[in-house]
Amino acid sequence: MGRLSNPPEHLKHLLERGVDKSRHDPKRRPPGSGAVAVAADSASSKETGRLSNPTPRPVQRRLGRAEIDTIINNYQAGQSLRAIAKLLDIHHHTIAAQLQRRGIARRLSTRQDD
Repeated sequence: MGRLSNPPEHLKHLLERGVDKSRHDPKRRPPGSGAVAVAADSASSKETGRLSNPTPRPVQRRLGRAEIDTIINNYQAGQSLRAIAKLLDIHHHTIAAQLQRRGIARRLSTRQDD
């Protein structure tokens, strides 16, 4: 409680001298600070913003037995990984991993020239 209730000595000295507090804006740069201070301030503000406001991660959920059965049935019926992924709103790599875990052979996609 001592530091918060009792201002530091240098602040008491400024108040005794009658320094105008409106001139001492914390956002105002001192003379001669130049471009170096601007670059340092912008870098630190980006760093602060990045760490204090992390981007939200996507929600991860486990696939149920019914969803896995849907993946297998649709793939064996001829649908592509991307079509199944769009249907179930999951990534196509997840579809591929589930097929591999179940031992289902992947179809090879070959380019057809006209």
